[in-house]
Amino acid sequence: MIEIESKLLNAILIKLSNHGLTYREKSVAVLWIQGCDYRTISKKLFISEHTTRTIIKNIYKKLEVNSKIVLLMKILAE
Repeated sequence: MIEIESKLLNAILIKLSNHGLTYREKSVAVLWIQGCDYRTISKKLFISEHTTRTIIKNIYKKLEVNSKIVLLMKILAE
């Protein structure tokens, strides 16, 4: 897992909020961006892997991206 500086993490959370993501979606997105896999995210947030996958699909749809790299690039470019 990649450690993200708290200042950068706060900026990412604000940018995610601007896209209408829910609290849960933002929680998953941050862990996803940090490099956690579905299983790790599921364990940390006490949700199923299926739910984690669905949330990530919803995040991609809301931000109009199709991969983690594009998601990160879009957030950092704003």
